[in-house]
Amino acid sequence: MLKEDWNEYKLEDGIKVKVKLVVQLISYIIDPRTNKIMRNPLKEPVINIRHNIVITAEFLEEKLQESE
Repeated sequence: MLKEDWNEYKLEDGIKVKVKLVVQLISYIIDPRTNKIMRNPLKEPVINIRHNIVITAEFLEEKLQESE
């Protein structure tokens, strides 16, 4: 991993939402007929990526109290 940054968004009511893609595994797809890396029509390798998306929200205390 070289870098995994958060994308941050501020909603109209002041709530901050943060989103990050977290990669668990990157691998090439192997062609079972040739046992070589599978390639697309442009001759680029086909890559499989296993990932999760992490989402957090930061609520303003006064907004939480307004909803009670």
